Amino acid sequence: MVAISAPRFGACFYQAQTQQPVCALMPSNCPEGTSYMGPREILTLKISCKADDVSVGRCTSSLDDNRCAVDSDSCSIQNKFNRKSDACTLFGDHAEGSSASFYQTMFPSCRDKISNQKRCVLSQNDCTQSEQRSQPMELPWADKCFCHHVSTGLCYNKSTLAAEDSLCAMTSKECDT
Repeated sequence: MVAISAPRFGACFYQAQTQQPVCALMPSNCPEGTSYMGPREILTLKISCKADDVSVGRCTSSLDDNRCAVDSDSCSIQNKFNRKSDACTLFGDHAEGSSASFYQTMFPSCRDKISNQKRCVLSQNDCTQSEQRSQPMELPWADKCFCHHVSTGLCYNKSTLAAEDSLCAMTSKECDT
């Protein structure tokens, strides 16, 4: 049996290697002038990226309470999304004056139109046609989705599941690297 674990993330490396690598959710989140290495690759370099190391953006509209978000689809007003916020991570808001326990990053959800079953997702794009999409601010407080509610996938190399050959991942792209 494989132990429960959190997803691992990759990192973006600067070509000149004059700056530290930047942990990233996926290759598309890398800054210009960097190249992405997946979680398996960076482990060989003794680098580990956890959810609280991965920077995300911020919804800057007052409708969204100026909260951290993974993408513009999670904002009430999509063009009020700032892709880069040094204080926001997948886990929460580390801006001065905020408390991560009160300002955790919120995620959208998908609710099955027939069974009414809800699941928390990384992005609204993860919803199927048979599901109703909900932005984080549309959900009642007791029904909010936070980092630990978002299901992950599993990458593995062999037909038998073993901890040394597998890792939890947010996207299938993590399995390729």
